[in-house]
Amino acid sequence: MAENKRMAACLDITRRMNPADVETTQGDLIFLADDLTGQILANVDLPLQLETDTAVGRSFIISDYNRDGDSYRSPHSNKYFPPYAEGALPNAELRQLETEANELMAKYVELYYEKGGESSAYFWESSDGVAAAVLIKKEYNSKETGQKGTWNSIHIFKITPFGTGKFNFTLTTTISLQLGIDILNLAGNLVRKAEKKGIKCQTGSDKVRMMGQMVEESENKMRAHIETVYFGRLKGIVSDLRSVTELKNLPSNRMVIAPN
Repeated sequence: MAENKRMAACLDITRRMNPADVETTQGDLIFLADDLTGQILANVDLPLQLETDTAVGRSFIISDYNRDGDSYRSPHSNKYFPPYAEGALPNAELRQLETEANELMAKYVELYYEKGGESSAYFWESSDGVAAAVLIKKEYNSKETGQKGTWNSIHIFKITPFGTGKFNFTLTTTISLQLGIDILNLAGNLVRKAEKKGIKCQTGSDKVRMMGQMVEESENKMRAHIETVYFGRLKGIVSDLRSVTELKNLPSNRMVIAPN
C-alpha cells in the first residue's frame, strides 16, 4: 500500500511539472525513488526517440514497449540494437500481426503526416489476450521562420476474446504536443480512452484493420479537440488580456486613456 501511494505521488508530481521537462522530471523521480524505477519508466511517457535498424537501414521508434535491458527491438528486422542475444521476441502469430500493423501504419503516416513522420508497432502477450503499442512521431523545424514542433502519439491496445470469433478492443491514447517559436514555447499532453466490444475478427488482418480504424478515429477527435478547445481557450485568454480593436471602434461606454 505504501508503495502504491509513493507511485501515485510520483505520477501527481509528473502531471504538475512542465511537460517540456518530462525527461528531467523522470530522472529526478528515479533518483529520489530508485526502488520504483521500473514503475516510473513504465508509467511516465517520454517524448519518442528514433533509432536506426542497421540490418535494413531504416529508422524505428524506441520506447519502453520494445525495450529489453538497454537494447531496443526493431519491428523491421526483429533484432535488438545494440545487439542483445537474450532479448525477448514475439511468437510467430504476434510477429505476423506486428508486421501487418507496421505496414498499415506506414501508409497511415504517409497520408496524415506526410514527409518526416515515423511509426512503429509492437505486440506482446498479456494475461488475458494480446497487447500492442502503436507509436507515431513527427517533428517540424523551420530555420527560416523559427517555428518548431513535435507530435508524439502513443496508442496502447488491449485485445481480449469475447465469445467465439469476437474480441473487445480497448485503446488508451496519449498525445504529447510541443510547439514553439523563438520567443514562445507551448507543451502539453492529452489522454483519451476508447473501447469497442464484440467485434468479429476471423483473421489477424481483421484485428489489425480494426486497430487502424481506432487509431484514426482517436487521433482525428483529439486533434480537433486540441485545435478548437485548447487553442481556442488560449486565444480567448489573450483577447481578454489585450484587445486588438482600434480605439475608434470601441463602445462609447469603454473608458480609454485620452491622448495628450
